[in-house]
Amino acid sequence: VVRSGYLPVTEEQEQATRALDRNLAFDVLALEQLLVSAWRELTRHSIEARVLKGAAHARLLYADPAERPYVDVDLLVRGRDFAHAVAVLNEIGIVRPAAELRSGFDERFGKGATLRTTAGVGVDLHRTFLGGPFAMTVDADGLFQSSSTIDVGGAVLSGLGREEVMMHASLHAALGDAEPRLLPVRDVVLATLDPLLDLERLWSLAEDWRA
Repeated sequence: VVRSGYLPVTEEQEQATRALDRNLAFDVLALEQLLVSAWRELTRHSIEARVLKGAAHARLLYADPAERPYVDVDLLVRGRDFAHAVAVLNEIGIVRPAAELRSGFDERFGKGATLRTTAGVGVDLHRTFLGGPFAMTVDADGLFQSSSTIDVGGAVLSGLGREEVMMHASLHAALGDAEPRLLPVRDVVLATLDPLLDLERLWSLAEDWRA
């Protein structure tokens, strides 16, 4: 909006905005490298994964991925693979700082866990979308029944199916913060514009997930 002139700013404000935009772009490039490294390591150990949230939405929903910055990496794995995935990522320096509540909790009940690189960059490893009651109503294993293709610098990764993307974007926008932030709301709007969105399947998912 600043570049187009829609939002009037001073020269100093424009320079600050450009610097912020440039820094965000460098940060996202580093996150993409981390995403691909984590994906390849999981794949090498036969762990199927799906890219979630920012990295996925940037390429699946936006004409220009640069319009959708994000601050961490989000990956979904099956509950039965969760402990193995944590161990695999630990081998490449992506470590879980907090231990599992008790053995088997993550696989059956947890939303996921935040792992960190030595530089402090977060990798959110998910079993499902949300904590609390929704952790039990979303069909977590069913999220792997369909997929979409995500190209990250020539590396081909998998995201959720289009209806699952819509559901995830909606749940994240509604429940991610006490007051919905504009960027997740924009994700929802863009997801609704997909001409191939199957509304019947979308409603079916919403009913199945009690959402």
